[in-house]
Amino acid sequence: MNYKSWSLKIWSLIAILVLIGSIVAIYVYATYFAETTTIPTEGTIQTTSPLLLADPAIIDWGTVTVYSSTTKTVTFTNNGTESEIIVDLNFETSNWLNTTDLGLTLDWNYGGTTIFAGMDLPITFTLTLTSIPEDTNTTAFSFDITITPTVYGEPQ
Repeated sequence: MNYKSWSLKIWSLIAILVLIGSIVAIYVYATYFAETTTIPTEGTIQTTSPLLLADPAIIDWGTVTVYSSTTKTVTFTNNGTESEIIVDLNFETSNWLNTTDLGLTLDWNYGGTTIFAGMDLPITFTLTLTSIPEDTNTTAFSFDITITPTVYGEPQ
């Protein structure tokens, strides 16, 4: 056997071993993080006006994995009369439970759509977990979302 043939076989063997090692490393990494960085979540939707209904009122976010996002859609309904038009929505969060040292962000896709009486508007919320929890014994967390409508024609 000549030198080139022998050298090619050695390099091929090294490449295969590196590939197998990479696959094993990825598997171990994925297994470790899948077991230690997923957290079940729950939250409630509250509105500051009986004019605005939210369905569902409780969001089961399911399990959120570090460095990923999960989305949930909530349908908001203007429960008012024809003269009560919701011209804007704002949201804030509160009552965060077991969220110390979690890099959580919450966003939505509401873009300022007016909600007329009887109209339904689906809005998608996106919850992102951007860091590994320092306390891996935390098994769940929750928080509340409060939606405040700005109403045009609201009765005095």
